[in-house]
Amino acid sequence: MKDIRSLKEMITYGLKGMSAHSHYANNLAFEDPEVHDFIQDTLAKLTDDSLTADDLVALTLETGCRGCR
Repeated sequence: MKDIRSLKEMITYGLKGMSAHSHYANNLAFEDPEVHDFIQDTLAKLTDDSLTADDLVALTLETGCRGCR
């Protein structure tokens, strides 16, 4: 259970970083709807209690990859 909670927190912090960068980009008149969609979809996934640790590890890696684009 600790692993699940920790993975969800890691994803949340990644999304916070993506949101901050997205907000800054929006202030510079650049907007990427794909980023907003990813953030919303991932937040929704974090409420799904049926996700396993493996699912959350994959989501963590995907969040990290999306954040580096």
